[in-house]
Amino acid sequence: MSCSLTCDKINGNCTTCISGYGLDESFNCNICLPGTYANATNNKCQQCDNKMYQSNEGQTYCNSCDIKCETCDNISGKCLTCYAGYEFTGNANCEICVDGYYSSGGTSSCLPCPIECVNCYRESGVCTSCQSGFKQVINQTLETKSVSRVH
Repeated sequence: MSCSLTCDKINGNCTTCISGYGLDESFNCNICLPGTYANATNNKCQQCDNKMYQSNEGQTYCNSCDIKCETCDNISGKCLTCYAGYEFTGNANCEICVDGYYSSGGTSSCLPCPIECVNCYRESGVCTSCQSGFKQVINQTLETKSVSRVH
């Protein structure tokens, strides 16, 4: 797009672009593409930050991705990875693990809690309560031990 339509001219170079446009290396104003936004501070099109997206061109802001997404596509906003405690589904969504299941996050599925657990933390699989015959070991929350009987 010509400089006279999209920005001010000083010494033949564009210095400021109209809203939704950014300066390139040659001092030309170009519309900001999806996945970017027009940064008014430096007059450039900038990539949306992590956990942000923009699906339209010529925008001055990015949108926040779903709070359950650890990372998302910077154009569509669809989840790429999930936080721990959430399962990555086939349609790029993150669904919370139901009671009795956990997920370490990323693109993993929810897995059953370890057999010795009645229930576990959704984010780690660490037992919150143990099956009969097992107990939580102090300062070792990752494992449970069989209860030994003293005669």
